[in-house]
Amino acid sequence: MRALLAWLSIALCGGASLLAEPMEEAQRLFAVGRPAEAAAVLGKAMAKGTATGDAWFNLGQAYSAAGEPGRALWAWRQGLREAPRDVGLRSLAGEARRRTGGMGAHPLAQLTGWLRPEEWAGCLLAASAVLAGWMLAFRSRPTLRRQGMAWLAGLHGAVAAGWVACLAGSAGSPDAVVVTREAPVALAPVPEALPVATLPEATEVRLLRTFGEWSEVEREGRRLGWVRTAQVWRDIR
Repeated sequence: MRALLAWLSIALCGGASLLAEPMEEAQRLFAVGRPAEAAAVLGKAMAKGTATGDAWFNLGQAYSAAGEPGRALWAWRQGLREAPRDVGLRSLAGEARRRTGGMGAHPLAQLTGWLRPEEWAGCLLAASAVLAGWMLAFRSRPTLRRQGMAWLAGLHGAVAAGWVACLAGSAGSPDAVVVTREAPVALAPVPEALPVATLPEATEVRLLRTFGEWSEVEREGRRLGWVRTAQVWRDIR
């Protein structure tokens, strides 16, 4: 166990050190008015190292300063997946959505989004263990077992409901962002298809399927059509 903990510590420190020098270089470029280059440096470093909430925050700021609101919102979305309780990330993502009129995540995801899915699963496991432990500890004392079991069962049910709501909200939430000035929407995934609508930059959509260079998208539960895959960036899994 100690060896495993030591290995994890080294891995995390190593990931942080991989980002330290590029972060400094990005800050220098940002300070001299070259945000696009700062974003490129950060993006390459984060692809190799450990991407933290702070790193995503800075990447989004660089994209925003470079005049790329779609990529900025995409970066802040990734940051919120790593640090869902980060107030700064939530504020920036919310402001970006207000400018585009986007609804953001599914209401269930907004309600339960202060914990990551794996954190909800961990809470549910802990609640199950506490409930089982209480039942075993007082199996010979029915009165105490009944008294404690009522509120422990309620707590367990609430956590289980939160976990299910989190999963349902994630399944119904957008998972990609338009990163070009606009993304024409076609009814068929062929170059000859005429566009029937246009999605502005920073619009959040959900990708349904991919066919060649095209992706079928929906927004707020309504299927829209097909856009070029290169024009939307999907969340990192």
